Order: sequence, then structure tokens, then C-alpha cells
Amino acid sequence: MGSTGVVTDITDLKQAQEALRKNEALLGSILRTAPIGVGMVQDRVLGWVNEGMTVLTGYEGHALRGKNARILYPDDEEFERAGRKAYDEIAANGRGRSRRAGSAKTGPSSTCK
Repeated sequence: MGSTGVVTDITDLKQAQEALRKNEALLGSILRTAPIGVGMVQDRVLGWVNEGMTVLTGYEGHALRGKNARILYPDDEEFERAGRKAYDEIAANGRGRSRRAGSAKTGPSSTCK
């Protein structure tokens, strides 16, 4: 009779998971409470948005999720221009950054950097 076993020390893994959890919580609280509109967009479709984005657009957060980002632009021409610029940057650099600015009174404007 006998047995064979393997013991693995997962202390480092658990510490890394806890650090990740804390960083995600911190980032989430920063994004939720930011005094500006912040949203996550993938393939030009809105996902998560903070309260500032709902104030900026006049839409409730749940109403924005799944919507085409086109609703944030004043017209189709600006939406297409911003998209071309962002996708050109992604093709050139492997990543892109989009920054949108505006207010509920003046309507959204767009710059991509």
C-alpha cells in the first residue's frame, strides 16, 4: 500500500488574485464617481457607462448599454470621421485612444487621440 501526492504552494497566486481584486475595486470606484462622462465601447457598441455619461447624454445607464455609439455624435459624418481616425490609429499602433467631450447643453463633440 502507498500513495503519491503533489502539493503546490499557491500563496503567490492567492496574493496576486487579492491584489487584482483590490485594484479592480479601486478602478471601479474611480470610474463610477468621476466628475465626467466615462463609458466603455467595444466595436462601437456602448457597454458600461458611469453616472456622468447619463447626465451628459440624458439617457439612463441601462438604456445606453448595447446601443451603437452613433447616438453620442451630432451626425453621421462626425461618427464616421471619428471611427476612421480611431481605426487608423489602431492599425498603426496596435491600440487606439478615444476621448469625447461635450455637455448636455451643447451636445457631444468629438476628438480622437
